[in-house]
Amino acid sequence: MNLLLYKPRSEKELSGRLRDAGFSPEETEDAVSYVKRFGYVNDRRFAENYARSRQDKAGLRLIRMELRQKGVGDELIEEALAELDIQEEDTLDRLLRKKAGPPHEMEEQELRRVFAFLSRKGFSGGAIMGAVRRYQSSL
Repeated sequence: MNLLLYKPRSEKELSGRLRDAGFSPEETEDAVSYVKRFGYVNDRRFAENYARSRQDKAGLRLIRMELRQKGVGDELIEEALAELDIQEEDTLDRLLRKKAGPPHEMEEQELRRVFAFLSRKGFSGGAIMGAVRRYQSSL
């Protein structure tokens, strides 16, 4: 229970932390079943809350990857993302303006820097170039 006090966790994360703490597989399974039964661990709710907390900071690709790493199944990830109806283009435009400053004609080095930053945030190359075109057309 202490592992759930400070940070929500997926079922896989909780199991891993318990095993790392030296609990046997049976004890781990019993503990996870217990907290699931009372709703303390719910991968669907975890995925929705995680995606909601990351939607203003990352693209859908990165959010999907992070949730998979946390052990959430693909079906639950897609349901969570569909329910949130994340407007990735708005997030991308906002992050671009934040990184590049007021609209201006970017030189190649700055464009590469901004492109790399947005790629690390989980946006596709095509989406980034579309955002750069929108950004520079607002001069």
